[in-house]
This record gives sequence, C-alpha cells and structure tokens, in this order.
Amino acid sequence: MAQYHADNHDLIISRPRGGPKGAYIAHHAILILISIVMMLPYVWMVGSSFKAPTELSLTYFTLLPKEPTLQNFVDSVRLFNIGRYFYNSVIVSGTAVLLQTTVCALAAYALARFQFPGAGLLLVIFIGTMMVPEETIMVPLFLIFKSLGLLNTYGGMILPIVPWGFSVYLLTQFFREIPHEIEESAYIDGASHLTILLKIILPLSKPALGAIFIFSFLMTWDQMVIPLIVVSEQKMATLPLALANMIHEAGENHTLLAASTTLATIPSVAIFVAFQRYFISGLTAGAVKG
Repeated sequence: MAQYHADNHDLIISRPRGGPKGAYIAHHAILILISIVMMLPYVWMVGSSFKAPTELSLTYFTLLPKEPTLQNFVDSVRLFNIGRYFYNSVIVSGTAVLLQTTVCALAAYALARFQFPGAGLLLVIFIGTMMVPEETIMVPLFLIFKSLGLLNTYGGMILPIVPWGFSVYLLTQFFREIPHEIEESAYIDGASHLTILLKIILPLSKPALGAIFIFSFLMTWDQMVIPLIVVSEQKMATLPLALANMIHEAGENHTLLAASTTLATIPSVAIFVAFQRYFISGLTAGAVKG
C-alpha cells in the first residue's frame, strides 16, 4: 500500500501484502516493457547523434554507434547557431517559470484562505482554461500582441504562459491541506497575509512548488504554438521553433538533427532528475488527508 510521511512529504510505494505474487510480477513486467518501448526513440536519437551520416545510412536501426563522433554537435553549434536559440529558450522559460509561480501562488493563496463570493466559480474557470486548445486563440492572440507591439519580443512569448490554471489548482489544493492553526500565532504577532505566505505557507509547500516548477519549465521549454504566433524573426526563435526550421535546412542529414534535438532535451532531463523527488510528492501530497 502507499505510505505517506507528512514530515518530509515523501511517498513510499511498497508491494501490497497478501496479494498474488504472480500478479505483482506481471504488473511490473508490463510497466518495464512499456518503459523500454517509450525509451527506445530517445535512445535511438542519442545514439544517432554520435554517428557519422554514412554510418547512419548503413545501420539505421542500430541504437549505438560503432565509431562515435562529436562532429554533429560541433556542426549544430556552428551551422545552426543553436547557442542563440538556447539563449532565447532559457530567457523565456526562466522568466515565465518565475512569473508563473509568483502569480499562481498569490491567486491560489487567495482562493484557499479568503472567503469571497465567486471563489468556487473562479477556480472552475481556472480549471476550464486547461481544456481550451492553444490553437483556438492563435488569431486573437496575434491581433492583441500586434496592437501592443509585442511581436518578436520576449514579452510576447512569456505573457501568455504566466496565468496557468493547473498551477493555480494544484497550489490551491495544497494550501487548503495546511492547517490554519499554523498561521494563528503569526496573525497574533501582527503578520500580514503576504508575510504568512512567504514565511509559512510557501516553505511548507516545497513539494507542490517543485512539481509546478517541473511542469511549468517543461511546458515552456517545449512550447511551439506561441513562439510560432509571435516570432517571425529567426534570431528570436526558441529551440522548438528553430528545430522545426532545421528539418528543412538539414535535409537528409538526420545525424545533425539528432544532435540538435539531443542538445535541446538536456535541460528538460536535468531539471526532471534534479526535482524528481518534489515532482512525485507534490502530485500526491495534496490528495492525502492526515
């Protein structure tokens, strides 16, 4: 059964006692098989990025290179100027994550702690925004940003990402699980709501904030639709948009594309590995009573 420890928000999964051992083994065997199938394309991409173009054409379906080379990565930086696109993605993703966490934490605290008319409806609206495809707002978003002079700017790529319904919903649920008694002594000492949020609520919400950080970063780093709407100058392109353009420029040189894509995935993998503990506990802690 799942065991939850409130002191460090860790979730420990253990095998159910008394359950059929064969079913337990079969369950994990299926999960391992699915994981292998899902990892194969990524392993192939990384392996192909170290192959020479001639080797890839002869051994297309082999995972590991016979004669590894770094030339594809050198060409990716030299020919495609991928460093510039990396810089754009870091600026957009870093700023968007910081602003989104700040704005959504303030909104979630208000929904979780203040009783005001329409609070429930407002939370439903936040959740409802997650069901609206980005493609449906492409035209109005372009017209609004054109009138505001935000085309081909970092602000045009950042602002639409800041208000995210998922972050508000997750933080609201997490804040509601924090006992009000923890805040009472601070109220008696004259602390303001902002002080309580910064010094009490947020430090206790590290798991939820970690999960939001990962989700927000991955969503922003992989964002394709909004840069496609806002950006028309190549120098302002982020990595996903630049990689889409590289498909036409690289032609049949798949090893060059594999190297560029491998470089683009390194930050996402690094962020997930670094914050994996918070990611798992943040998604589960808000749903656990205790």
